[in-house]
Order: sequence, then structure tokens, then C-alpha cells
Amino acid sequence: MMQNITSVDNQLRHLVYLIENAILNLPERQEQMAWLTDFTGWTLSTSVPTKLARDTINVLEKHYPKRLAIAFHYNPPRILIFSHLFS
Repeated sequence: MMQNITSVDNQLRHLVYLIENAILNLPERQEQMAWLTDFTGWTLSTSVPTKLARDTINVLEKHYPKRLAIAFHYNPPRILIFSHLFS
């Protein structure tokens, strides 16, 4: 979804909109969500800019620290698998 939005600021605004909308649609008394990241078609040349990745992590850590229950990575690239194993 976000690949059609051009500026980093607009991508972050769109992410916040999606998260807030998901929170509004959570069942009553449910506070956490499961997140799925689909890496199908991902390459280094099509990846998001480093600034956007850092800013995204910053927003998630500061404003939504307890919202994530579990995260799934579908078809993760090898670079992601190895970075998680050795970090």
C-alpha cells in the first residue's frame, strides 16, 4: 500500500493512519495486534529508504510500544534472516 506514496513524511502519516484505524477496529477489550509483513518481491533496490525505516521504528516505539502482540515475516529475504540471527 505505502509504495504509492512518495515522500517519507507522507508515508509515515499513512502508516499512523492505518495503525489508528486498526486500533479503532479492534474488538472490545483487545489492545494488541498481530502484524504481517509480506516481503514477496522485495529487493535491496526496491527497499524503503533508511530514513523511513528509522523513522518508522521511532514512531512505533514511542507511540505504540505495547500494541504489537506478534509479528510474522512472510517470505523474508536472507539478509533479514541473518541480521536477526546474529544481532
